[in-house]
Amino acid sequence: MWLVAIAVAMALPLLACIDLGANAGPSVAILDLDKLALGAGLKDQLQAALNETEGKFKAQFEAAKQQATKELKARRQQYGVVPTVAQQRELRAFAEGKKMRC
Repeated sequence: MWLVAIAVAMALPLLACIDLGANAGPSVAILDLDKLALGAGLKDQLQAALNETEGKFKAQFEAAKQQATKELKARRQQYGVVPTVAQQRELRAFAEGKKMRC
């Protein structure tokens, strides 16, 4: 949405130069937003920012996933090879809580 606002703001000076004359009626302007963004280098900047943000998100997600797995394994080891029914319920609740936070 804000990309459209930027493109329109960039195009307004171009539209202001058009002489509509005294008898001009309603008119329509067709803008190629991709060309406007590409011309200003905005498209490349947005793509770079998006790629950077996506990379950070993936790294944070992977770190959280590894931490949750590590915590769950540590919790399982506390209960030994065959956990009791109550311990199994606790592990399941712990795992579900981790899924909700990740």
